[in-house]
Amino acid sequence: GFVAGQWPRPGSDLVTGGSPRYQIYRTRDDRFMAAAPLEDKFWKNFLEVLGAPQLIDDSIDPYSVRRAIADIVRTRDAAHWEARFVGLDACVNFVRTLDEAVKNSHFVARGLFAHRIEDSAGRSMPALPVPIADVFRIDASCPVRYPELGEAQNDATYN
Repeated sequence: GFVAGQWPRPGSDLVTGGSPRYQIYRTRDDRFMAAAPLEDKFWKNFLEVLGAPQLIDDSIDPYSVRRAIADIVRTRDAAHWEARFVGLDACVNFVRTLDEAVKNSHFVARGLFAHRIEDSAGRSMPALPVPIADVFRIDASCPVRYPELGEAQNDATYN
């Protein structure tokens, strides 16, 4: 934007919603499929799974193609579409719930949510790893008072 003097506009450009190739589509069970088959080889695979090869030319009327795809995706649950896209290069993924995300095998294998913090009432929650060297971390003997889980953090006590 600074160099070209043009800023992306929502719903108008390639990656801001103006293309059916870069969209989030709602499934029948109100889940979401994120699609980014920008390259023709991925676009072709995407349309084959949807059973809509006739939509290959999205350049003439991208809005109508986007609407047609949305109508097709809405006919099935996310699990149906996910099973159809497994192992296929189509640049498609499914938006996960937070519960699904924390149970994701990649996160579990890396111990992303394994470290926990606990408040004085014994309630705990995951403490996400932060890329800060230990030398910069606060020592346990430091007299800093941390807020309790769920406690308001917008007053002067914590500033």
